[in-house]
Amino acid sequence: MQRTNHRVTLKDIADACGVSVNTVSRVLRGDMRLSEETSRKVRDTANELGYIRNNLASSLRKRRSNMIAIIIDDIKNQYYTEIIAQMNELLKAQGYNVIILCTDKEGTSDMEILETALSHYVDGILFFPKTYDQPMVLRSHQANTPVILVGRDLPDMPADSVRCDDFAGGYLAGKILTDYGHRRLLYLAGPLDNGAQPLRQEGILAALRDARIPEENIRIISSVEFLKAVDENRVHELILPVDYTAILSFNDQMAYYAMNCLKSRKIHIPEDVSVIGFDNLTASIPYLMQLSSISCQPEKSLGISATRLLLTRLQDPAIPVRKEILPVELFDGGTVGPAPAESKTPL
Repeated sequence: MQRTNHRVTLKDIADACGVSVNTVSRVLRGDMRLSEETSRKVRDTANELGYIRNNLASSLRKRRSNMIAIIIDDIKNQYYTEIIAQMNELLKAQGYNVIILCTDKEGTSDMEILETALSHYVDGILFFPKTYDQPMVLRSHQANTPVILVGRDLPDMPADSVRCDDFAGGYLAGKILTDYGHRRLLYLAGPLDNGAQPLRQEGILAALRDARIPEENIRIISSVEFLKAVDENRVHELILPVDYTAILSFNDQMAYYAMNCLKSRKIHIPEDVSVIGFDNLTASIPYLMQLSSISCQPEKSLGISATRLLLTRLQDPAIPVRKEILPVELFDGGTVGPAPAESKTPL
């Protein structure tokens, strides 16, 4: 029997087997009331013809797909890769399949990405939002599709969210450094459309105020400046000369770029400059260079907490909106130490 050139349908299988379309449908749905001979013949014919089940059509009938969409804005960030892996593992264990959609695709709007998810009749969405993504949440609600905001919250939206305590994380990073005697700092800021950025920066500045360190003692480099310098291989132009004794970075990825630049200039960490990041990438990627980093506690990871909240929402859509803030702590990678003695000239 030769394969057909068009997509194989139930009728094609029925014609080849000499049975009705209804019989084919029942066999492929696992109906045990049909004879073993008929069932085997239908299944073998379907395999030989290359039949592919139309899950979308099934979803349209059932209004349920057993599929969850993960919508993310920075798939290159390895921290998010680990979060997605946690989500996928837990969802698979509960019988769900996962589709991953990225909103940073050039030429495609965020709303178009959401509509792609909704068109597949996903049962729920795990969404890493930007600060201006309120319309996407409202559209999800309009489609009666549960959405969990991951890593950031949209405060004015009645949507479930799970995020780390970003203000406390920024404060902890700042306090650790000021307690070690650091008085001149460099902060590598996060993207302006990331809701965690202002909270972490506010926490850092609060720690400086409590230590009676003037705000002008912290130099801030925007993520736009920094990532442009990364693309153009000129990070050194931003972070040299070293007129500070410590770097705080919005995330570990930016911290690693800075550390590599400093080490290439024979600047020692933490003897000359302390470095502290966010996300604790070495927990999931142990071959990375060790880095002191602020992150959620392992027993309350972001990916697992958000997925469990979605599963709870799917079981009981009427529960009140939940906004979970996960505690953070320092994971000591040995890149933070006492401030060096004041030098007369920058390194």
